[in-house]
Amino acid sequence: MNTAIPYEKPFADFLRYVYETYPKSAFPESYVPIIAHKATAGYAVEKYFPELLPEFVKCHGDFVYAISEPGWKNSPLNIQSELKKLPDGSFELYANKSFILDADVGVFVVRHEKEFALVIVDTDNYRTTRVALDMPEATYLVGDGHYITHYRAEFTIPLSIVPYRPISKRDILLLSRNIVFREQVAYAVLAAAEASKSSDTTALQSRVDLLFKRAKEEPGQDDIAVAREILSAAIVRIVAKPDAHGFWKWLAKFVKPA
Repeated sequence: MNTAIPYEKPFADFLRYVYETYPKSAFPESYVPIIAHKATAGYAVEKYFPELLPEFVKCHGDFVYAISEPGWKNSPLNIQSELKKLPDGSFELYANKSFILDADVGVFVVRHEKEFALVIVDTDNYRTTRVALDMPEATYLVGDGHYITHYRAEFTIPLSIVPYRPISKRDILLLSRNIVFREQVAYAVLAAAEASKSSDTTALQSRVDLLFKRAKEEPGQDDIAVAREILSAAIVRIVAKPDAHGFWKWLAKFVKPA
């Protein structure tokens, strides 16, 4: 993947990078995991593990954020993965996660004591047991013969030293909201760039420019309103193409056409 991705830059600068470089990319599918790294894991690291930001940038964003679980109904309050502190002072991590991107380091959302925690997990701990998701929207070509895919994994591991941060119910809900909003804003920019490759998107340009001006690290309802306008107008043009990646068809399920 491109090592010049500005993961260290503010979110608005990152969005401009996506919009300007995507149309010329030899591997456009790679921008989906690029966005996932910045919008999800990168944000969680910035907020709760700032000491790991240099490593995140050095690894070219190769961190994954794991929250989705079977039956969780899109609410972190329903997750069952758990970090337990054992009587001898060590820890045990049980995780059952879906849609985990391939990466070297994971930021896992789990239950801990009476609330929650974000846990840094070396993905070597579960690589031998994970299973690739057999879904068209789950795999992306990111280089010559190189693919990145989503996995599901269920495992229990002992941990003697655990980098984790306790997080309250209120804050995990706020974190989840902000991450979803960041993804929506970034996907809107990506959709505008994709649509511009085969359609006249002049009418969208003012909305994209407005999004650049207003995009914040923690997008608000105003940003989301603009992002949804862009997505609604762009997505129908994208999925009309016979070679549209499964990601766009998946995303279209959540977008109201303009």
